[in-house]
Amino acid sequence: MSFSKSPLIVIFVLLTATGATHADEPASLKESIARIHEVASAKKYYDLSEKEKALIKEISEIGPDALPHLAELLKHDKRAVTVVAAEAIEEIARGVDSIDAKFLPAILHGLDNDHSGLPNVLAKIRTKKARVEYLSRYLSDRTSPGNQYQNGFSWYGAEFLPSIVETIRSDSGLSSSDAYLLGAALRNFPEKDGKAAAQQLMKLVEDRNTKIQTKRAVLTMIGNLGPPALVVEDRILTIWENQQDFRSEAESALVGIRSKKTGVILADQLKSKPDLLLLRDIAEVGPAAESAGTQVAELLDHSDWELRLGAARTIGFIGYHGADARLVELVNEPSDVRLNWVAAETLGRLKSKDALKALNDAAKKHWHPAVRNTAKTAVSKIESNSNYELKHHKENFPFEYYDYEYMGIELPADYHIPAVVDPSSLSARQEAHPELIGKLTYPSEIVSYGASDEEEQKAEQGDDVIIAVNEGNMVEHRRKISVTPDVGIRVPKGWLLGSDRGEWGGELVFKGDDSEHYKILEENIDGIYKLGERYIAVTGLSHLTLNDGIIYELKFVDGKWRAERWRALPGAPRSSGQLKSGDVMVVTSGGGIVVLSANGDFRMAANTPKPERSTK
Repeated sequence: MSFSKSPLIVIFVLLTATGATHADEPASLKESIARIHEVASAKKYYDLSEKEKALIKEISEIGPDALPHLAELLKHDKRAVTVVAAEAIEEIARGVDSIDAKFLPAILHGLDNDHSGLPNVLAKIRTKKARVEYLSRYLSDRTSPGNQYQNGFSWYGAEFLPSIVETIRSDSGLSSSDAYLLGAALRNFPEKDGKAAAQQLMKLVEDRNTKIQTKRAVLTMIGNLGPPALVVEDRILTIWENQQDFRSEAESALVGIRSKKTGVILADQLKSKPDLLLLRDIAEVGPAAESAGTQVAELLDHSDWELRLGAARTIGFIGYHGADARLVELVNEPSDVRLNWVAAETLGRLKSKDALKALNDAAKKHWHPAVRNTAKTAVSKIESNSNYELKHHKENFPFEYYDYEYMGIELPADYHIPAVVDPSSLSARQEAHPELIGKLTYPSEIVSYGASDEEEQKAEQGDDVIIAVNEGNMVEHRRKISVTPDVGIRVPKGWLLGSDRGEWGGELVFKGDDSEHYKILEENIDGIYKLGERYIAVTGLSHLTLNDGIIYELKFVDGKWRAERWRALPGAPRSSGQLKSGDVMVVTSGGGIVVLSANGDFRMAANTPKPERSTK
């Protein structure tokens, strides 16, 4: 009797296609899971040992078959075991588009126990219940919006829309904090989901049953969707033109979606209140804000140097050509080397052929190499009719905008500070009169910012928690201090004294022989010198993304010392000193070593002085 083997083959194929069962798992999976108990020791993911990292990689390569075991381990009573399990689950989730909903309780348990990588896993459980849970946790997390919850919105934006609308419609009302966080979530929506989101949100705005404050918040939120929301532009314009009570929020939305009215709106705002951050926002809008160019260009001659600089920078990004001639003049403006750099690049961005002669001259003759290089690049862009590429990710536009703050000139491996000492300086007088410094102390205060709920955060998450500070909980702290000056110089009837406390601030003060004292300037003071017939203060700070340096001229006017900006440095001062010639040398962050003469001219230091004092 004969028989067919086909049914046996079919059964075998079905068994292998469904994945291993608990009773029939590969030995490698069982061994790997068992080893978690042996190697687990870290209490936090950033403390993982090399053995733990290797095991996590090994388990993640097994894939989703490991998830049932790992999900069970999230409930283990040993913290170190749950840390390894959570990290392995996150690694597996990276390689899949969705996670089975049966693991939702375990993932929520892990999140309740502060496993910070699990939001990415929760995002991939693509059920309504998981979406509601995800949004709720995002809104209640102290570190939102700058945390991993943003990933889910960028991966599956439209899937969160019903939960977002439900939250907005809540009977309890929409808090300002939730409105802000929902706006940040919408900003991360994929471009393909923007139109649908805008339509849904606009229905809420137009619904008569929506609360007034909620309508304001939702209008602002729509702007976070960007150009995809232009599908509702006409409806927002109707509100902007006809409903004065909602005009501010409508303006915010129109600018955010890059409406045809963007330039007009921003120009009005700039006219009402000139502001560097507004100039940066106008630049980020780009050519859609070109009609604001006339208003921006007016700031090229503003008394505030930062506004002047911002105006020159913004013009290049929006493509406004009405100020080319003034920008050509600013390439050689002696007071601000940063402005020279910005004006040169802006002319390159504008592809201004009328600027070629000035740019070619600057490329050959400007005293600072960074400006020469920028002018040379601008000439190349104009002649080749090519555009500038972004140096930073488009989401990091502030870095792009403030790129002029770091000019890229590295310091020598060993540079030297001049040892020439002005006999009227504090250091010279102190050598002869050690008791002098005690008489020149003065009162000041340190201003800092923290979280109003710092103690609550520590109680909830432990003393080693990174304190979250945001718009909702930020408070100012002021502490009175007595300052021993770092630098000073003798002047008639008293002293000009300065202090540099790094990120904690600094100031320039006058202290009279009769103990009168007053603050002249709130800046970090690196040095005070007599340069020719002038008294000058070298000021600035390099901290995190900040890199600013300014030289002030100090004048005695109407019985008081006053400070006026005289020259900008190509970077914050790291140190300074006076040469035998009387010129002042300044070592800057990113701008090289520069020398300033009494007539206000700068030059690069050809050679650093003899190594009586050195800094590496």
